[in-house]
Amino acid sequence: MNPGSDADDLTRRNHFTWQDARNNYWWALTLERGSSSPRTATERFNDSQERQWRWSTAIKSLGHTLHLLQDAAQPQHTRNDAHAPPHVRYSSDGLPNEGEADAAYEAYTDYRVTADYAEASGSGGLLGNPLRYMDESVPAPSQVIPVTLGNYPNIAFSTPVKYFTTRHVDTAPASCGPGSPTVNVVCARRGMADYSNRGFFTSGTVPGMRECVNPGPGANPCSTYATGSTYPMPEEAFNANDWESFALPSEFYVNGKIVKYTEFARTVPDNIAPSHDAALLAKYHGKVPILTQGIFENVLDLLPPEEREGVDQTMRYNNMQYDADVLIPRAIGYSAGMIDFFFRGRIKVEAPQDGVLSVTDQGMAHTVDPATAYPYCTNTVAAPIAGEPPLCTAGDIFGFTKLRLKVRNDTPALTESGSTAAAIAQDMATTLAAPGPTDPRLVAVARYHRNRCYDAGLQGESVVDYAGTVTTPTCAGSNRSTYQEISVSKPLAVGAATLNGASSAPVTFDFGTDPIPINATDLIIQVVYRGPLGEEIDGIAVGSFDIREASYLTLWNNTDYAGCNGNWVTSSGGGCSFPGGIARGIGTARLCINAQLLYTRQPTGGNGNILKGHYVRLAALLDDQPKNTRGRLLVGTANDLVIVDKSLTGQVRQASMEIVTPTAPYLPEPFYTKRGVIGSFRPMPFYLISGADPQPPGDMGPNDVGSLSLPLNAPAHADTGGVISFPNTPPAPNSACTSTSAAPYFEDEIEVARPVGTDFPASEIAD
Repeated sequence: MNPGSDADDLTRRNHFTWQDARNNYWWALTLERGSSSPRTATERFNDSQERQWRWSTAIKSLGHTLHLLQDAAQPQHTRNDAHAPPHVRYSSDGLPNEGEADAAYEAYTDYRVTADYAEASGSGGLLGNPLRYMDESVPAPSQVIPVTLGNYPNIAFSTPVKYFTTRHVDTAPASCGPGSPTVNVVCARRGMADYSNRGFFTSGTVPGMRECVNPGPGANPCSTYATGSTYPMPEEAFNANDWESFALPSEFYVNGKIVKYTEFARTVPDNIAPSHDAALLAKYHGKVPILTQGIFENVLDLLPPEEREGVDQTMRYNNMQYDADVLIPRAIGYSAGMIDFFFRGRIKVEAPQDGVLSVTDQGMAHTVDPATAYPYCTNTVAAPIAGEPPLCTAGDIFGFTKLRLKVRNDTPALTESGSTAAAIAQDMATTLAAPGPTDPRLVAVARYHRNRCYDAGLQGESVVDYAGTVTTPTCAGSNRSTYQEISVSKPLAVGAATLNGASSAPVTFDFGTDPIPINATDLIIQVVYRGPLGEEIDGIAVGSFDIREASYLTLWNNTDYAGCNGNWVTSSGGGCSFPGGIARGIGTARLCINAQLLYTRQPTGGNGNILKGHYVRLAALLDDQPKNTRGRLLVGTANDLVIVDKSLTGQVRQASMEIVTPTAPYLPEPFYTKRGVIGSFRPMPFYLISGADPQPPGDMGPNDVGSLSLPLNAPAHADTGGVISFPNTPPAPNSACTSTSAAPYFEDEIEVARPVGTDFPASEIAD
């Protein structure tokens, strides 16, 4: 494992290994190369493009590994049979290649797929055509089209090498097939190469054939051959207990009689699904016809052994057909299993307590680059909690700097195919906050596009007013950035016991050096682990959580108006008296979601309260569940307490597809607007009321507060200075968030339900 570096090793000949697939999978999920702080728009684009390349390389590398695994289902690859192109007279070592028949198996299996008679017959350029009969003809397509092979099960192993061979773990002798008296350690192995090596002959390894002992340079052709059988299986001696012979007619006649040939069939040991081929092999009593006795064997028995290939024993098309019929489904099952194994790692990602993932004060000073639509902090704002990342760093991206989730290892235990052992737990290891190149690590990745119409006042948003009218303003760029970007957290230290626990554990990821932009859309959070996973020393596990995009909760002071007996008024009169006037300043304000205190704003030296026409606006990342939200306001004196409950759900700002099309457009939910104050939820105004409340119960219509004709006495102004309370772990229920009354409140409005009996301090009254 080396996720800390991906420099190319130019000394390697193969750059598409299993390890390359692992490395590139990691970088496809997490890569950020940009060296600037913050990264420039060009760097972000280049990073996005390279992540796509990394995905391509990961899949290509996995594909090369699967190619090797599928090659292991070709017996010529596992029995050292060169099967070189027949038109190449000599191989690279100066030795002559074998005959045309040695390339027939792959040509035959290709022909079964393409059914291209022109190519198979040689007009397509197959020099030295290995498919031809003795009369130079080739089989018709109808003679080679494969039967329906059925689905071999997906294979499961605990390490990649076991898909090829289990010789390092299956060391005890085992039976070599149903009804076979033979016992051999080779028969216990369960890999793809094990199956094809022990169960089949090839054109170059039929009984009697011996491997050439290379005599060295200059000695050509080969004159020395191995003295014994190269492979213990299939056995060269056709033991009646293991083998069965079938006499079949050929197309040759001698003196008017059909010349018969003999096919030899054997049970091919399969330790995983031994009955898979029962119907296919019924004709051969469950055995595979893997060899044919040549019809000229008795005529040409005077030839020396090295010149009798295809005479004593041979491979005919029928043998190749059955070989392919049993091998190809297994190649598919092993390949599918290896893909499953590569991507098996799973992390369960859940919303934290109260469904609040992150919170920030949207009113903090920030600007938006008009060319790139990136939001930048104007000032550095320290976190209110020691050890937490700053809420804002001057010149860096303005957004969310910490993210709270619950996570656990959700990778299922793995039961190996053909094994009677217990399932193998796919446990993770303890991760480190500052991992070295090969240490286990855990990071969160935010994947998003950006809203190019964002500005600090939210004036570039589509809005819906009190009458339900939606207005979509124009902005300089398209509404949604074209390519996906990511922000990656710092690695997080989590113990193995916590990761592998039965329940999800709360964690907080630090995005302080790579904030999630305030204008992120299409926001998906991934948690990525890399390290030991089960018996694999370098595994990757991923979990995703589709969250609601930045949602804005706005509290504002509407005390240039008051409610009087069902009407809006601007002063005392009409049967209503408001001692000291209707203008009021909100002193201490607290906002909670369930038991989580999010925000506290207190006057300091007579300042910092929410004056007439002013507002505070929080931005939050939420899950998709409704949330009980409580506002707790102290107006004028500590005795004037207003508690307001409401229900809210995060706002959706994403397209249904990654690439926007006319049939899958980006259509975010519009924001609500009241008197120029905007929020994801209906902005919550505070005002005095005497008698009947003029605000309609449905929060819409001509008497809604948003329909008031007079502009705000002061332009809408965002106040900062409150304290974001968003700890690493949820606190015990806060008294500010605890209900003190069961009385229902209108869910979208904050109001004082009676006249205030005392005057407000001058510092709390707007001019």
